[in-house]
Amino acid sequence: MENKRASVFDKDMQIMAAGMLVLAGFKPSYTPESLPELEAVIERMFPDGALFSTTHIPFGWYLGEVIVRNIPGAQWQEENSFLNTSITIPGYADRIQPFIYVEKFFSDRSLGLKNLYDSLLSKEAATNEA
Repeated sequence: MENKRASVFDKDMQIMAAGMLVLAGFKPSYTPESLPELEAVIERMFPDGALFSTTHIPFGWYLGEVIVRNIPGAQWQEENSFLNTSITIPGYADRIQPFIYVEKFFSDRSLGLKNLYDSLLSKEAATNEA
């Protein structure tokens, strides 16, 4: 039997991550406006940071889905390590790593999930103006 690695693109992974968010009391809408609510859920559930090294995975997946669904041309790029999976945006040189960003957010709440999204939009607007 082949050992298949979990992927952010697997339907089962998507259902599991969304289900975990619902169990946390969060209703996924995949809109940028939902990100402050997601931040509040994280703050309420994990005021002292992540409990386990994998705690941030469903939150990182959701952040990535918001970016991919709302920024034109944004696409998931699967990497060798699941947690290094990134997002590319046309005209944007850097890859966005939502799992790593959320992991950092657990220890530094000043980063803000909505802040990341807004910064991507401002860079996209600057690229389109050039």
